[in-house]
Amino acid sequence: MSITPASITDTSGFTSGAYFIDDDEPTATPSDDEPALARSQTAGLADQMQSSMAALEQRFTAFTQLLTRELASLERQFSTAMRSMVGSAKRSDAAHAAQTHQASAGRTSPYDGIINRAAARNGLDPALVGAVVRQESGFRADAVSTAGAQGLMQLMPSSARDLGVADPFDPGQNVDGGARLLRSLVDRYDGRLDYALAAYNAGPGAVDRYGGVPPYPETRSYVAAVLADYRTHALQSS
Repeated sequence: MSITPASITDTSGFTSGAYFIDDDEPTATPSDDEPALARSQTAGLADQMQSSMAALEQRFTAFTQLLTRELASLERQFSTAMRSMVGSAKRSDAAHAAQTHQASAGRTSPYDGIINRAAARNGLDPALVGAVVRQESGFRADAVSTAGAQGLMQLMPSSARDLGVADPFDPGQNVDGGARLLRSLVDRYDGRLDYALAAYNAGPGAVDRYGGVPPYPETRSYVAAVLADYRTHALQSS
């Protein structure tokens, strides 16, 4: 006789759920809310970036406007200062010219004989040649300009050579050469003294280019000063 324990053949105490996995049972899957959450976070980050960019643009615009206003203010201040400086310089030059004219009016110079002879040889009024000498050098035979013009009538070295002036510091040679140059310019511009004087100061090319006295402040001041001096001394000698 065989004895088989009931516990061996009795399977009622076992449950499949305790020890076996049912292949039909669904496995865990990611929640459907996770992609939506990621999209929400991305959108939030994009909004923050846009907001930051907008704030940065506003700050940059405000800075640009402030800088523009400051530059405009500085430009106005600079322009005002420059106008004031130029005005002061012009008034100073005018006062100096008036003082020089008053000091020299009615006076003779040690070069009057040279001026009179050079003017006569070239058919010019001695008062005109004297006015040019006075304006050019103040009757200084050793005068040299910053541009290199020399002598009483301030001949440039190249002009002196063309005129046959061997020594520009020799009063006789210098005034004779300057008078011949002035005569040629008076003839070139058909007796227009303002044109001739402008060409003596700035060169014929400038006068031809502008069809008259060029719009150079120095040249216009020069022409006006020489003509005023010429009229004054011409009246005194008449």
